[in-house]
Amino acid sequence: MNACALYVTFQPDIADLKKSIEIMKEQVGLVIIVDNSDKKEAQEQVSSLSEENVLVLSQMSNTGIAAALNRGFREAMDRGCEWILTLDQDSRPQKGMVKAYDDFISRNKNKKIGAIGPTFTFSSRDKAQVSDTVEKVHTLITSGCYVNAEAYKNVGGFRDELFIDAVDTEFSWHLRKNGYSLYKLNSVLLEHNLGSNSYHIKIFGKRIMTITNHNYLRCYYVARNSRVVGRDYSKVFPEDGVPYYRKAYKKAFMILLFEKDKLRKLRAVKAGMEDAKKGKLGVCTRKFSA
Repeated sequence: MNACALYVTFQPDIADLKKSIEIMKEQVGLVIIVDNSDKKEAQEQVSSLSEENVLVLSQMSNTGIAAALNRGFREAMDRGCEWILTLDQDSRPQKGMVKAYDDFISRNKNKKIGAIGPTFTFSSRDKAQVSDTVEKVHTLITSGCYVNAEAYKNVGGFRDELFIDAVDTEFSWHLRKNGYSLYKLNSVLLEHNLGSNSYHIKIFGKRIMTITNHNYLRCYYVARNSRVVGRDYSKVFPEDGVPYYRKAYKKAFMILLFEKDKLRKLRAVKAGMEDAKKGKLGVCTRKFSA
């Protein structure tokens, strides 16, 4: 397959990003980095990674995950890439990842594959359930997602106006709405970083929930975009869209029980729900007092 890897970065840890890129350079002929950093020092650090077969595209400011992904996809497709592997700046892909995806595609040419994803572990100590099984899934997250460029083009790409959060969910459901299938390969492992403020709640060693502890602005986007995307797909995929529409209530509940900065985060959730009802999307311009 003619494939490339696509990173969207924002003030990344350069050492971690370099390690990830080195792994991917062994698997694909082109690595594209679309940098959303809004600090000059970070922009310069990311730009320094440019070399043969590593292309750095600077947005010069934070334009959101969707816009950055769309720019990267356009560049990849202009260069003839048929499959595009999207990765977070702090995710750690394994060797042989792209080959495993390509082998699956070659064995299933009769299937209308929109995208393929891995199984996740959240730390090097976490025991992931790795097997040779394949699951047909409803949603894939951005990191580790191997996207069919033709499918991307047919559905019109990612929704810029969502800015961040729910971008991958909306894209997954848009693919399915257009007849494409999504698959998860449990033989492909990706170590995924939830963020320094996130943690798991476990009972008898079993993870029962994850507390993300997002900042208040992220809470706004979670609430707004889950309402918008849930509403848009509740009739097409009610088993997914209806509970997703209610995600804002769950977020508020988790804030009340487990998170800090409760009042400001709850105000942000309320504002997100209000803006979703008004259809007000794009970058959040609201201010939230502590």
